[in-house]
Amino acid sequence: MEYILQTNNLSKVYGTKTVLNDVSIHVPKGSIYGLVGKNGAGKTTLMRIICGLTQQSAGNYTLLGKSNDDSARSRMGILIEKPGIYEHMTATENLRYFSLLFGIPSPDYDKILKMVGLQNAGKKKARTFSLGMKQRLGIAIALLGNPDFLILDEHTAALDPKTAEIVMQLTNKVVQEKHLTTLMVTHNLRHAVEYGDRLLMMHQGHVIMDKAGDEKRALKVDDLLDVFTSISIECGN
Repeated sequence: MEYILQTNNLSKVYGTKTVLNDVSIHVPKGSIYGLVGKNGAGKTTLMRIICGLTQQSAGNYTLLGKSNDDSARSRMGILIEKPGIYEHMTATENLRYFSLLFGIPSPDYDKILKMVGLQNAGKKKARTFSLGMKQRLGIAIALLGNPDFLILDEHTAALDPKTAEIVMQLTNKVVQEKHLTTLMVTHNLRHAVEYGDRLLMMHQGHVIMDKAGDEKRALKVDDLLDVFTSISIECGN
């Protein structure tokens, strides 16, 4: 089996505090992983290591078959809660700017905008966009380099429920059409349950739940809430 991401006993220590502890995950090509957990569970630290923004204290990982190689990250697309869009630019100008910044040769901007439902907004300034439209533009920017691996980090968290659902449905459509391997960090438990084919839960730097196949399909939001309640009681919260 071909894996897009493999982490082996990853740990991260800040001073005397261990925020990531022996985390091993294996993300096969074409899979869609959901990652949930309370604040401070270690999700952000894991993402920062994968994205090359911080170094692990122990363990190792391979990304797109390469170990600690920045060149592999050129094949990643990343979408965060509030993407860095230039609001004084049009949608097309934003795509052109980021393609030049990332060294991506002449993408088809109109095709990418159509893919995210912004085919009529290419000449409009981003400052006139709704939050949902800005997030769609963020998806378009993440797709510029035709990535093999997509990381979604709380990409619907700043949106109202209706808009979040629209953006999530669009994201899922794009991921399925392009067969993108995806790692989605989210606080939206319903999205975590309904989308993707595997679900991981982290707590205090550990992976405490890993559901796939029939177990994942049978999972309910209430099941996750029960686990969250249990760990909150254990922590005295």
